[in-house]
Formats: sequence, structure tokens, C-alpha cells
Amino acid sequence: MTRKTLPLLLLSLAQIHCDGSTDGCTQDTDCYRPRVCTSGQCIYPTSPNKGDSQGDAQPGDPYPGDAQQGDPYPGDAQQGDPYPGDTQQGDPYPGDMQQGDPYPGDARQGDPYPGDARQGDPYPGDARQGDIHAGDAPGDIGGNGDAGIDWGPENTVARCSDGYDNDHNNYIDCGDFGCAFVPPCDVLHEAGNIECADGSDNDNDTYIDCDEFTCFGYADCHHYPEYTEFDCRDGVDNDADDKPDCLDPGCRERIFCQMESVRLMTFNIGTVGAVTEPAYAHTLSIFERLDADIACLQEFHEDDAPVLNTLALESEYPDWFLTDLAPLGGPLANLCFSRIPLEATYSWSASDISGDYATEDIGRDILELNVTIVPGDWQLAVFVVHFKAGTTDADRFRRQIEAIRTVQVVQAHRGVFPNGKVVVMGDLNEEIDSPNLGQVFTELPAGLPWLFQLGADISFPVVYNPFVTIQQAGLEVVDATHEDSTTIHETHFPTHWRLDYIFTDGYSFNDEVYDECRDNGVDDLPTGNFLPKAGIPLDCASVGQASDHRPVVVDLAKQ
Repeated sequence: MTRKTLPLLLLSLAQIHCDGSTDGCTQDTDCYRPRVCTSGQCIYPTSPNKGDSQGDAQPGDPYPGDAQQGDPYPGDAQQGDPYPGDTQQGDPYPGDMQQGDPYPGDARQGDPYPGDARQGDPYPGDARQGDIHAGDAPGDIGGNGDAGIDWGPENTVARCSDGYDNDHNNYIDCGDFGCAFVPPCDVLHEAGNIECADGSDNDNDTYIDCDEFTCFGYADCHHYPEYTEFDCRDGVDNDADDKPDCLDPGCRERIFCQMESVRLMTFNIGTVGAVTEPAYAHTLSIFERLDADIACLQEFHEDDAPVLNTLALESEYPDWFLTDLAPLGGPLANLCFSRIPLEATYSWSASDISGDYATEDIGRDILELNVTIVPGDWQLAVFVVHFKAGTTDADRFRRQIEAIRTVQVVQAHRGVFPNGKVVVMGDLNEEIDSPNLGQVFTELPAGLPWLFQLGADISFPVVYNPFVTIQQAGLEVVDATHEDSTTIHETHFPTHWRLDYIFTDGYSFNDEVYDECRDNGVDDLPTGNFLPKAGIPLDCASVGQASDHRPVVVDLAKQ
């Protein structure tokens, strides 16, 4: 738009003063503003704003005449201003651009487009908060301001061809589901018995055949659509596309499906085996079914190392981290796979934590990994542990020391990231309701291995309760149970004990101890724990072919 330039003010900063002299003065009115009378001289004030309440009109200011005292055109008339005529007397669009501006959009008096770009409007330039004439701010595709945009459902010929996201769902014209059968989009739709079974992405939206929203009810897609609020929360794969609830593209507009979340899994694997062995195939199928963003294993054996890269590749985890082997842990280590880029990883040994190189009081190194879920908003640290197994006093003492060491590394992390979220998970080798909890040790128990060396930073008495120790760090146990149950917590096949846990200071909204024999893809009544999964249910006893433990899985969101 071409705009006129106002005549510049002809008075210069060397203006003759009101008393007729060029340098002397007796009061401020003798000086041309913004100068003031000081010791008989007209000078600029020493403040950064040079006498201008708006912080303007100082020496060297490229915009003299803007918002200075006495300016008949406040806020306007800057040198070289391409938009003169703003807020001048008689302007029919005060607060906007030039007289007769066809795009007044500032919500001032007389503005025919109220609600757009006003001060305090959290959504300037769009159709929120009752504004029906939006589009004047960033995101205006056509560049023609407010007028002429037909806001509303994108399901008419006009709205499906105007180049705008009329219903603000991030899909424009033929890319919007509502335009599938509306000209000119009807020539590129995927609907009908032929198009929904030809294996082609006919409408170029990345969804093919029965995965396409518009194919519901056609060809082999005889199933119910998954897009209502009820369908997207019922735990059922209503449209049989192997994507239940929020995993389904039809549910992507639901607010609860847009919540940022991360899925974590802990699994004492036992053994992975060679690529040709059944254990490997079952491990891979478990990974695929549970579809965790971060999958962590305990008891990863050094003999399994040759298949590590293959397992990561086939289960689609680009990043992984394996802890060092520890003297008291033998050939076993902790391992994590991640689909989220790993920003930092640590293998914490007892001497690392205590600061004394002679300390040797934990079995497996504690694994720590740091990731960012939402840049600038949600940083997550995951700590993976595998406590000492066994039922002797020495075993319980060692588990308690490992819990203390775990809390120490958590607190060290929080010292650097006080606003980050924390998860501790793994095999604690103890039941949360064990009668042995509360045992008091006043000295080292008998039966400790000769390599064991308690760090000097830990003193007696030592009270045995690893759960309370971790919870005192502000972490709560996720109440994960088997599918369709609220009471079955067991994670260990031989003993039917609950040994594997996830602790978090975040918000868990789905959690489960995975029992493939209860996994039928449906959240059956009565209501119990249910975790949406990927693909199809596994054969019963699949987990038992890979381990003597069950995986524990949780979906987390930042509170």
C-alpha cells in the first residue's frame, strides 16, 4: 500500500528560544522542548529519556517529533515514516494507518472489525475470542487483511477453495476432511470401494485406504470410525486399523490426544539371545506391542552385546545407552533404548556417587539419561536401577544402600535442573508390603562379599525401606496393575511377587504391568488398568519366552 508522508516539523533543535535569545533562559518555557532551562542555559536533561515521557526525542534520535511533549501528532510523524496519518486529528480510523485505510483492525473507536489486534488480546489477528473478522496478523495467507475471509466449517465450495484454514484445524481447503466431497476437492478424494482398496494415497494426505478417515464404511473398511470423544477414550480400536484411541489419526484433534506425553517401559529382560533364537523374536514383539518412547532393560548380559545394534535398529530406537559393568554386578548391566535424542548419559558407580574411589557398595551401576520432551518447558531425567536380589540380611542391607545411592544421584541432578522432572524405575527385588521393611542395621551384617566396601559418607543406623527412601525424594510409586485389574500387581513369574516399579514426580495417566494373556486389545469391564497399545495382541506366554519378569509401562504428562 502506498502511503503519504506528513510534512516534517520545520523547527530544528537549534530553534530560537521563546525569550528571543539563542542560549540564555530564565525558565523552562523559554526553551524549545525537550530542552529545559538549567543555570541560564537551554540544555537536554541528563535522564536517558531526555525529557520525553515516551523515551524518544533524544539527540541523534532518528525519529524526532514522535511522542514528544506538545507534539500535535503524538505517535506519528517520524522521519521517513511510511505510514503517516496515524492518530492525527480528524483521522476517521484513530489508532490505525492512514485516512481511508481499508484495513482498520486495531479495535479502536469506529473500527468495524473489533476484536482484532487489540491490546491484551491473546490471539491477535485470528478468529478467537469472538472475533469474526480476523486474518490481519501473522498467518494471513492471502495478505488481504480481515475483510473477505469466510470463517466457519470448511465444507463449502467457497471455503474449500479460498486458501484459508477457515475452521482453524491446521488443514486448508482440500487438505481438510470436510472438503473431501466438495468441489474442487472431490476429484482427489479417497472414498468408495475402489479408492479405499487400491493401495494408493489418492488424495495425497499420507493416509491410505482404510487408514483414511473418508474410507470408513467402504470396501474392507467395514468398521466404526474412531473420532468421537467417547471412541477416542474407550480403549478400543474401533476402526480396526491397529491404532486405538489417541494413536488413531481420527482422534488427533481431541484436546486430550494433543497433550504432550512420553511412554516409558522398564523390563528385567533375563536374556535377549541371538537374532535366530525365540527369546530375541519375543523381545522384539514386546517392544513393538508396548511402543515405548524410552524402553529400559535390567539384567542385560554381556553375552547379548553382539545383538544390541540389531535389536535397536529393528525396534526403531535410534539412540541407546549401556552402563559399565561393576565388580559386584558381574556380567549384568542396565540399558536404555530411546526414540527421543539423548542429551546426556551417565553410568553411576558407587565411587562416583560417594566421592571415595575405594567405595564399592552397589551392584549394577545406576543409569541416568536426560532428554527434553518439550523444548524450554519439560526436561526429563530417567534413572534405571537393579537392586541386589536375595532374602538374607546382607541382601536387604545392600538394597537399602542402593536406594540411598539412587536418591543421591537424583538430588545431584535436581541441583542442576531444579525444574526438571524425574523418573526412577527398575527391578528393586523387594515387595512394597514386605514384612522385612523397617529392619534396623547398626553394623555391617554378616555375609557381605569381600569386595563390598561401604562408603564413608553413610553412617549407622541404617533402616531398611528402599521405598520410603525413594519416596522421601518426592517420588511416588506408579500403581501399575495387570490389564482390566486394579489389584494384580505381580511382575515376577516364579514367585508372583511385585519386584519391578516406576517412581515419578510427574503425572501418569496410563500405566500397566503387561500381561499378554490378558491383552485382547479391548478395555473390558469391570473398569481396571488399560494401556493403549500398537499392533495386535501377542500370543499368551510370549513374555515368558523372553524373561521371568513382566514389563511395567507408564504414560507420563508434565503437570
